[in-house]
Amino acid sequence: MNKEENLKAMTKKEFRSSTVQYLPEIYNKRLATIICHEKNIPQERLLEKTREREIVESRQIYMYMLIEIFKIGPSEIGRRTGFDHATVFHSKKKVNEFLETERRYRESFERILPEVKEMKRHMDGEVPQVSLSFVIRAKTSRRLALKYKTRLGARMISTNLVY
Repeated sequence: MNKEENLKAMTKKEFRSSTVQYLPEIYNKRLATIICHEKNIPQERLLEKTREREIVESRQIYMYMLIEIFKIGPSEIGRRTGFDHATVFHSKKKVNEFLETERRYRESFERILPEVKEMKRHMDGEVPQVSLSFVIRAKTSRRLALKYKTRLGARMISTNLVY
């Protein structure tokens, strides 16, 4: 039986259990670093079982990003973080509520989101686009070009303009 026939023969439950939802550890740590930096909390405290507001909000955003951006299931997130899957669902619900009602929370979230989406694109192997403003800065200063170069390489900066 070939691979395609095996997949057709599986039930939905067997298929779900055979596909591992995976986020490499380096991206997991980077996500935690981005959120902790924005919220100004130590990274070790992110998954601590506490009710301190800043830590709870950071943890909720962390779980929300894992669900919405990285498409990891609540059960898997619960296993990784040491929390119940119901806590993960609650986190997603609270983040959605706070985004609708609290301006401070939404502003903080919007500062985190672009960096996380860029990390996701990098993880998926997509080549980041070079913006025109980046090219202008790069042309004015070779040092900046080398500092901010993407996987495209410094010599490709002027040829990959995005208008």
